[in-house]
Amino acid sequence: MAATQQKKCAKGITFGLIYFASSEAPYRGGEKYHMVLESARLADRYGFSSIWIPERHFTKDGWLYPNPAVLQAAVARETKKIQLRSGSVVLPLHNPIRVAEEWAMVDNLSNGRVGLSFASGWHPNDFVFFPDHYERRNDIMFQGIETVRKLWRGESIVTKNGAGEMVEIKTYPTPVQKELPIWVTAAGNPKTFAGAGKMGANLLTHMYNQSVEELAEKIRIYRDSLEEHGFDPQAGQVSVMLHTFLGPDEQTVREQVKDPFCNYLKSASYLLNAIAYSRGQKVDLSSLSEQDLDEYLQFVLDRMISTQRVLFGTPESCLNLVSQLREAGVNEVACQLDFGLEVDVALGCIPYINQLKELAERTFPTDPEPEPLVLHATSQEASEERAPEAQVEAASDRLEDIQQRCRDEVSVSTFYADLQTHGIELGADYRAIRQLWRRDGEALGRIQYDGDATGPYQFPHALLDSCLQVVTATLPDSLVKRQSALYLPSGIKSFKLHKQPGAKVWSHAVLTSEPVPGAAVLESDVRILDDAGLVLIEASGIQLQRSEAATSAHTPDHLSDWLYTLQWKEESQTEAPATERPGHWLILMDRQGIGQCLLDALVSQGQRCSVVTQGETYQVLGTDRYQASPANADDIRRVVQQAVQAEPLRGVVHLWSLDAASEQQLAVSTLEQDLERCTGSALYTMQALIELAGGEPPRLWLITRNAQALEETGQQLAIGQAPLWGLGRTCSMEHPEIWGGLIDLAPDSSPATNARQVAQELMATDHEDQVAFRAGKRFVARMQRSRDIQAQDWQIRPDASYLITGGFWGLGFEVARWLARKGAKHLVLTGRTQVPPRAQWGSLDPASRTGKLVQQVRELEATGVQVQCVTLDVTDEAQVNAFLATSQQQGTPPIKGVFHAASVWQDSEGRPLVKPLVNLDAFALREVFRPKVIGGWLLHSIFQKADLDFFVSFSSGASLFGSAAQGNYAAASAFLDALAHYQRAQGVPGISIDWGAVSEIGFGATEEGLRVHEYWEDRGIQRITPRDVLAALDLLIPLPIAQIGVLKLDWELLRRFYPQVASLPLVAHLLEATDEEQSQEAQEDAILTTLRDTANRQQELEHFLCEQVASVLRVPPEKLDVEQPLTMLGLDSLMAIELKNRVEQALQVRIPIVMFLQGPSIRQFTEQVLEMIPLAEPAPAAEPEAVQHGNGQKPLSQNEAEQLLQQLEQLSDAEVDVLLGQMLQEDGQEPAHTNGKNHVSAREAEQLLAQLEQLPDEEIDSLLQQIVQEGESDR
Repeated sequence: MAATQQKKCAKGITFGLIYFASSEAPYRGGEKYHMVLESARLADRYGFSSIWIPERHFTKDGWLYPNPAVLQAAVARETKKIQLRSGSVVLPLHNPIRVAEEWAMVDNLSNGRVGLSFASGWHPNDFVFFPDHYERRNDIMFQGIETVRKLWRGESIVTKNGAGEMVEIKTYPTPVQKELPIWVTAAGNPKTFAGAGKMGANLLTHMYNQSVEELAEKIRIYRDSLEEHGFDPQAGQVSVMLHTFLGPDEQTVREQVKDPFCNYLKSASYLLNAIAYSRGQKVDLSSLSEQDLDEYLQFVLDRMISTQRVLFGTPESCLNLVSQLREAGVNEVACQLDFGLEVDVALGCIPYINQLKELAERTFPTDPEPEPLVLHATSQEASEERAPEAQVEAASDRLEDIQQRCRDEVSVSTFYADLQTHGIELGADYRAIRQLWRRDGEALGRIQYDGDATGPYQFPHALLDSCLQVVTATLPDSLVKRQSALYLPSGIKSFKLHKQPGAKVWSHAVLTSEPVPGAAVLESDVRILDDAGLVLIEASGIQLQRSEAATSAHTPDHLSDWLYTLQWKEESQTEAPATERPGHWLILMDRQGIGQCLLDALVSQGQRCSVVTQGETYQVLGTDRYQASPANADDIRRVVQQAVQAEPLRGVVHLWSLDAASEQQLAVSTLEQDLERCTGSALYTMQALIELAGGEPPRLWLITRNAQALEETGQQLAIGQAPLWGLGRTCSMEHPEIWGGLIDLAPDSSPATNARQVAQELMATDHEDQVAFRAGKRFVARMQRSRDIQAQDWQIRPDASYLITGGFWGLGFEVARWLARKGAKHLVLTGRTQVPPRAQWGSLDPASRTGKLVQQVRELEATGVQVQCVTLDVTDEAQVNAFLATSQQQGTPPIKGVFHAASVWQDSEGRPLVKPLVNLDAFALREVFRPKVIGGWLLHSIFQKADLDFFVSFSSGASLFGSAAQGNYAAASAFLDALAHYQRAQGVPGISIDWGAVSEIGFGATEEGLRVHEYWEDRGIQRITPRDVLAALDLLIPLPIAQIGVLKLDWELLRRFYPQVASLPLVAHLLEATDEEQSQEAQEDAILTTLRDTANRQQELEHFLCEQVASVLRVPPEKLDVEQPLTMLGLDSLMAIELKNRVEQALQVRIPIVMFLQGPSIRQFTEQVLEMIPLAEPAPAAEPEAVQHGNGQKPLSQNEAEQLLQQLEQLSDAEVDVLLGQMLQEDGQEPAHTNGKNHVSAREAEQLLAQLEQLPDEEIDSLLQQIVQEGESDR
């Protein structure tokens, strides 16, 4: 039926203009609205269908359009026939009464040409008008539409006036149109398309993140929904917004749009993100070089043209896309011209759009288009008539009769508190019972679900779960109060959906089995009703399973396999080679003298060194000497590029962290400075090395001093340097190709000793990448299981207070509930959310974010706990001190325990701050650092003499062994780990717990968190639940340990998906080599051998890469389309890192991460990688008789001679001088003096001489002559 319906709707198609305005949009002097007004006049003259004006706030990207009603009033006076539409009115930002008034004025000014598209909004900053509307913006939009409709038709509504009285009002002037044409703006979510159909609205959408085929399917959903809810499915008008520029020929169009549109993409991040998201990709433009950015944007433009998501071309070339849209069910193309084009150029496009319109009118049927759909009051009645199965119950079971029988009201707070005592932890969405009444055997609950319940095809699980919870209230008091057990729903025999439930329903539960004490299973029935008593859902035979009360979610035995500690094992260094190959080293010099000593040591070994000192600006101070600002990524990038141009780098040694503040200087200000000097500069160095193209990349070593606690000696740690360890461990996971290692030096050794130890590690061959020195001994890091931990009894003090930062939501609030169950009577919860005074709590919207918090607090207080909710920025020292002073004055019991759970993982606009290293910037570093690092230090400083029972820091397992795409989070967590050791040294009972991925709440409950956690779980890092966290706290808090990890890891999965894990000394001992792993290594050797052969290279590599991509995506290889971009196949940034590391390890090549940002297909990726794999040199042909030379060796073949020449050409002038000098010495001649720098080791010179000696004299003469000629040409 859908296909037929779609065909019926494919009639003619109209054209309108829509505006959105980028920050690059030019205008004439003070005539900001010249383009809008002049294009409106032209469009009206050409018979275009509509002018759409958006609503946008607080951004230069859309700066012209904060009020579409005002601008459309102006357009109304300049035009005669064209429809004037909002695209869109963001209804949750307005009082719908005001919206009805304003647009009724425009309807009068235009003589009835108004149409409104409504949107719910998405940007949090826009909601400064009504902050509480943000969480419920979808519901508020649909409710507001109903209010606008009523007022538009002249009906009155009842509302509250300034005196608090309910009054009846109408709005004026009366609009010209009796019914208001309404659109709903749908960005791409099928639920929004269905919602528009459900209410009988027209539809406005776009092509940013969907193809024509995807749009067609969503339009089908829209039209099916129209029909299902009693509307004519052919009447709904679908308007599609398209970036448009037409001209006389395609080449001219390309040239005219290229620069403006690419600049527009730079400024319009929302658009670029939408395009990237549709390809399964997230792009951080700041991580790309200017050249890479230009290339990427050109790729996006080409991609949008090739996939037909823009109307760029001639009228004839664009007709095909218009035809496809028409067949998909589109009625109108809304052309966007304001993407940075000069005004006259954009206006000159309109006649070509008119040509396309006329061409479409001649080509397609000219049946009259349907008028925009308007809502009628009878539509809901029609909908209800189509659902005869939803009948009113018999008189004996009417809603009012049930209310009469169930007269005993149950406190909802107490009800949920009882569930908590049995270990049932429910999120806010799953606690939707608002009122509850009961009698033995029967219960009635008033349910209000505050999530999105508008979808026509399914109802929220949380709504159903809350309805089923009512059955527990049917149990007789005699059964519940005599035993510690609780009966919980565990199964169902019959489920029947009569009609889609709304957000507010009644749940009526009846116990159907005899409530025998001790029964293992009971049964009941539940019916879900609307306010009229109509049966919406019937659930019969619900089984109630007996559940004993739980004191904790898991026993310590259950946790034993999840506990890990970092141990340091003494291990001598493997003897380094007697002669080390020369190389070029870049040293970021400290001010303690260690860098200078290291420089001297390396130069004495024949190494070349470039040095970088810290300064305010970038400078070249001399040959191999630079200055750079640690806070400037461009400075460090320039230094690396300059050093590489002089000579490829073998390694980079980062010593700037050694200048971090001493223990005596620690303060908020010095920690912020150290963030730039230490972690920031190390991140920028990583990014600069990652960007280097071609050849073997240099390795990076990060050096700290006394930043690691090898044992609890009482010695203070240099905690300001500790974040480098979390950042470095992440680098080892994301970019093993540039990873050298972490070295922690002893605080009491001399600079010369420290430098000698670093130099030895740089040349070491044992591959240890986490090393520390103490008292002249060398130690290496190892992760160890902690299976021998024994539980201890400990108590919470009822006469003390407990502070939880980040306590308003997620894990923090779960800890608050747990403390209450353990006997705490005074809790202090802090967070950054503005919580009004208690006197105003009654006026809060229960469905708002703050209202939900208040509800949770009241439920907690119903158990007898005093709860303080304090709006507090834990990084603001003045705020923290003021709060503590006020708390003391109010007589709050002293704080005896601290849980520092505050953290940030997204910015104020909801964008993730935790992301791959190449995408991190100073802002993301700072925002993630502040709550953990600054907040942790402030709390320690304030409470270090408070005689605490415990100070628990919530850290991350990423700090223990790194985690891809979490570098800043790992670094901040490493600080908390070091802080706990620092606290123990001072006698403060601090413990830092490195949690694994926590599900269900906080980040783990967000869409991004679910995606990330599911990805990790498939690859070995499994989720732990809030109940696991609470059980671990119960076990670990009383123990005398500073740091421990709680991580649920599947090491076999980790090794399978991240082969480099097996080579990390930190964890390699936790793995055992398997036959599968050895087979995998053999396969990798075989593929590399095959690819170095000329036969079938591309076919073999494409097959290999298909298998790798399929393994990463978890799909069969045969399902992959090798012509589709990897991002469209589903590859995201985390998967890109995994694929990159897999291919690099197997093929021994280096793949720049930017390659994945460009979105190649598997076939294109194959071609790119193939260029990196050299062909094997053919074996020399056997000669009948080997000609012997004076040295008794065979002469080299022509191929071997050419290869040797290539090797010689790669040597520097100094190296050639040294080599020739050694040759002359062997002939008894004195070599000419060089610059004194011998860059070729004796061993390498001997090897090269041995090859040269195989050449006859005439070939040597020819070779030397060629070198001389090339040297002269270079000069």
